[in-house]
Amino acid sequence: MHRRREPAPHLDAVYFITPGTGSAARVAADWAGGGKKGGRKEKHAPPPYAAAHVFFSSPPTPADLDAIKGCPGLVASLQSCADAGLEFIPLDAYSCVTHAPPSPLPPLFGPAGGDGEPPGARAAVASLGRRLATLFAAAGETPTIRFRAPPPPPRRP
Repeated sequence: MHRRREPAPHLDAVYFITPGTGSAARVAADWAGGGKKGGRKEKHAPPPYAAAHVFFSSPPTPADLDAIKGCPGLVASLQSCADAGLEFIPLDAYSCVTHAPPSPLPPLFGPAGGDGEPPGARAAVASLGRRLATLFAAAGETPTIRFRAPPPPPRRP
């Protein structure tokens, strides 16, 4: 998304983007009358592509949707806009990676808060579960998940 792309008015544009990274705003910039003639922007430039298909790797943020809605040229040419449910990136036939925070352990194993669990633990587990669910669904696998419940909190006298 950071590289300049030549217009191809005879082809459809397909964008696969990650929500919350500013990519939706860059897609909108592609369609915001971005054609140039003689070094100046044209007032009514032709669309850079025949149509647009925008797929998000996970549910889009409101800011992403606002960026798309704020570009009339993109909205007029938009053929599809969907959450593709791709919470992982395949590296080869046997491995993949998911987008994770720089250090995922503190939300899971950090000091306990007032409710007896680390702050952010539930959100981290939900995010991890969503990533694994999309991975297994895409692979057509039905995993067996085993876990051990944490010990109950100590009783207070």
